[in-house]
Amino acid sequence: MPDKVLLRFRDLTEGVRTIEEHNNVVARQGTVLWGWWKKPAETMPDPGLTIVSKDLVAGQNSVLFVDSGDQRVFSAPLLRVHYEPGGKLLAPPDKLKCPDYYEKKELPAWFEIGHIHEIGTIASVLTNYVFSTENRKASPYSITALHQDAIGQTVANVPFLDSNVSLWLVTPTDDVGLLARPNIVRPIDHGIWKSKGHFILHLSDLHFGDEHAYRNHLATSTKTGKERMLDALLSDLPAAGIGSDDVALVLATGDFTWRGESHEFANAESFLLDLANALGLHRSQVLAVPGNHDIEWRTDGADIDENAELNYSRFSSSFYQAPSRPDFLRIARFGIGGRVFTIVALNSCRIESKATAGLGFVGQSQIHSAYKVLAALPKDDGDIRLCLMHHHLLPVNYVEEVPTSEKHVSISLDAEAILRFLISSGMHLVLHGHQHQPYYAEVRRIADGFVHPTDASITRLDGMVRIIGGGSLGVSRGHLNVVGRNSYNILNASDPHKLVLRTRLQSPVGPGFTDYQPIEIAIPRK
Repeated sequence: MPDKVLLRFRDLTEGVRTIEEHNNVVARQGTVLWGWWKKPAETMPDPGLTIVSKDLVAGQNSVLFVDSGDQRVFSAPLLRVHYEPGGKLLAPPDKLKCPDYYEKKELPAWFEIGHIHEIGTIASVLTNYVFSTENRKASPYSITALHQDAIGQTVANVPFLDSNVSLWLVTPTDDVGLLARPNIVRPIDHGIWKSKGHFILHLSDLHFGDEHAYRNHLATSTKTGKERMLDALLSDLPAAGIGSDDVALVLATGDFTWRGESHEFANAESFLLDLANALGLHRSQVLAVPGNHDIEWRTDGADIDENAELNYSRFSSSFYQAPSRPDFLRIARFGIGGRVFTIVALNSCRIESKATAGLGFVGQSQIHSAYKVLAALPKDDGDIRLCLMHHHLLPVNYVEEVPTSEKHVSISLDAEAILRFLISSGMHLVLHGHQHQPYYAEVRRIADGFVHPTDASITRLDGMVRIIGGGSLGVSRGHLNVVGRNSYNILNASDPHKLVLRTRLQSPVGPGFTDYQPIEIAIPRK
């Protein structure tokens, strides 16, 4: 499918309503000419418009318009482009098909179109388009139109209306492979990206460092007999019936390191990049949240150490090639099979200190940010919503140890607030790590008088969320929980009506992994 032209407009001519005027001409003449009111500093989109013009197929192409005032988006059939490369000014080819208020204008391009109709807002429509590579053909575009980092990014993610530009070329996300996108991965991405494969890997508690169960990922020495964790994982996938092209996403729920030190994060980043390359995945198809071991302790007096999150922040920024949000919140959407997966990655490590070792906390600010993003997404009754975090929402041990000055019950302090967010925002699953114990539970909450922050019509909470706890893929045996073996999870999303959870436990008698408690999770459409 060829690129589409996106034009901005605003009702600035006194007494003229732009869309109405053009549709009146369509009613009389069958088509209308829309002129490109080029900005003085704007460059010519050569050869982009020429390519669009050559690729036109009657009845199968359209042009998009965005009202820069209220951000409404419109569409119309595109029948012909009158344009000469280089910016030659052209009179309207047929004045009868041009609105009276600018029939005497000479402009660099005229678009012959049919009836214009409203199709939504920037948030609901332009999540389905990215900025085309044709926008970079003219070098001044990096100054007058788009920063080069915006090429390949979802249009709705970029404040493009802030630029002094009136025309862009955009491509539907269906036509853009994830591997063809730039490396830059924005923390909040409204686009829906098609993923190959139907399997989702859930990895947790890799713990590179002193207590890592495998060989140092970056080590070149062959003296040790240990294998690398990457090799153990990639060797097991075929045994689990998963080919190198079958994985759609990797979800990593924290504790990449043991002490939060930079060399441990270097191992973790190298592991994730090598895993993504081996599976043919883009960086955006790996979603990560921090764990308590990834945040350096704050001071004994509970004063905030301003550098506590620095190493994780550098790791995240390096891996995603873009700065993270201060709270590390990430939200992304992917098309897997016949359904959309919306992934919300929460940071549950907001209060780390020696006095609060192991306790999770997400906080209302981060929850409200997630609510707002989800509320702005186009309504999709068939999407599957997953949440990632590191800490527990429910206990996983038979009995917790009595808290001491150095150890506390490892559960999220605002667990109820998180559960209410998960249920009221339609989350089907929440995946976490932390205590190195594979775990599955279903929680239902009923509460009258519930106040939803973005939907006043919701006054009663009544719903369920499934909780999947990950074991540890990477920690040494002395730190494993009751399960006693390293593990990871696989979600099979090949059936649009259900997910199948498989936990893979390291074999007790030799190399490799074996299945543990496979569970079918029904995911009905809303």
